[in-house]
This record gives sequence, structure tokens and C-alpha cells, in this order.
Amino acid sequence: MATDLESLRSLIEPIAGGGKQRENVVRAHLQLAILEELDAVRFFDRAAFIGGTALRVVHGIRRFSEDIDFSGRSAGSSPDIRESIRHVCDAFAKQGFTVAGAIKDNAIVHAAKIEFRGLLHALELSGHPAEKLTIKVEIDTNPPAGATLERQVLRNEGRSFEVVQFDLPSMFAGKLHAILQRQYTKGRDFFDLDWYLDRRVQPNIVLLNNALAQSGWTGPPITPTNWRSVVANKVATVEFGDVLKTELSRFVEHESLIRRVDKDRLLERLGQRDLER
Repeated sequence: MATDLESLRSLIEPIAGGGKQRENVVRAHLQLAILEELDAVRFFDRAAFIGGTALRVVHGIRRFSEDIDFSGRSAGSSPDIRESIRHVCDAFAKQGFTVAGAIKDNAIVHAAKIEFRGLLHALELSGHPAEKLTIKVEIDTNPPAGATLERQVLRNEGRSFEVVQFDLPSMFAGKLHAILQRQYTKGRDFFDLDWYLDRRVQPNIVLLNNALAQSGWTGPPITPTNWRSVVANKVATVEFGDVLKTELSRFVEHESLIRRVDKDRLLERLGQRDLER
């Protein structure tokens, strides 16, 4: 790892806009460094990279993400989150960061918080010396079956490393599961839905049905021919208002991209525009 305070200063210096955009860039760079250190301890022998950070790092989606999400590569076989996070924190400490890790591994989803203390103040992104920049790492240790995995080479400051990740149809299945089953509205879900539809990705139907069954889905089985209508029925119930767009403004690179997250547009793209009428 070559990431240090000076490299982060150089990274954000040319970025126009407010402090939140610069904080997002710092967080994204730290996330990449965390992935590099996890590869160093063979973390991806037993875990796969998923979620919004994977979409940004690997596929270039133009939104930021707060967390780094992983799935165990099979049920009951996941990395030791304590050892993995200890290694990550030690690596950052050697580069001069004040960092601490807090672990919760007594539930199905193992979670860790990596806290960078004083970093935002040192980068002049906060007036509070004690404010922390926190990156959450989560591992689903009981994942539904059916995902397809692939390897991807990434680069960080001229160095190469490798991750194992869900392929796009499998990641799309995870996103559709979140849209259908999440108990609250999350604007990033619909930003991502629009992104997947742009790329004509077809979801991994086996994984989606297994995930829905695991979370108590009471709707119809999902098929290659009905998934669009099932998702459209959910989209039609969502209030696309200022709260949703305010959330997106914290993470999306440009306001013009936020305007794409529109109920009529999504229903039209799903082939179900008449549901809004």
C-alpha cells in the first residue's frame, strides 16, 4: 500500500465542488486500498465482492458508496473477518494513519467498521479534529446459492491485485432482491436499476429466486419473462420525491445523472408505463 496523507491531498486538490464530493473521492480511494490489502491475505479465496462499491470500482458506475460488501463464496465458508480487518488496520497504521477496527461477527452478516480518526480534519474537510471517516465492511456468511463468480484484476497507484466478484447478472439479482424486499426506500437502488437497464443486463434468475425464498418472499416465482413486470409493480408504489433525490445528491457525481432516476422513465424502460396511470 502506497496510500498516505500526502497522496490523498494530491488526489483531492484538483476536485471542484464542495467538501462532500472530496470526501467521497477520499473514501473511494481508501476502499480501493482496503481491497488491495484483503487480496494480500487471500480474502477472496472465500469471499466475493458485491454491491455498489463493486459496481463503481469494477464497472465504473458514476455514484459513490459508503460500504464494501462481500458474500461468502458458499454457505458456511467465509473469511475470518477479525484477522482480515486486523491486517487492513495494521497496513494503514504503517502508512501513518490513526485507524481502528470494530468487529461484530455474532450474526449471519459479519460486519466491521474501519475508522480513520482525524483524517477529515487533516485534509481540511472537517473543522472537527475528532470527526471520523468510517468505512463499513460486511460479509454475508449464509448467501443464497446460484451466483456466478469471476476474477477481475484491479490497479491501485500502479500496482495490480485481484478480486473475485459476482458477475453482472448475479449482482443485478442482488439489486432486484433489495428493491423487492427492502423495507424502506433507498434512492441508490433505483439509480442502479436504471444503470443495469441501460446495459441490458438480464438477472440471474436462480440466484434471485433463492434470495427471495431466503427472505420470505410471498410473491410469484420470478422467471425470465415476468421479472420486469414484478419489478415494475414495486417501482409503481415508490414515491420519487425530494427525499430520494436529496439522498442521491450525496453520492452521485453529477446532478444530470440524478434526473434520470424518474418513475415514469423506469416504468417505460421496464415496459410497464401504464402502471402509473
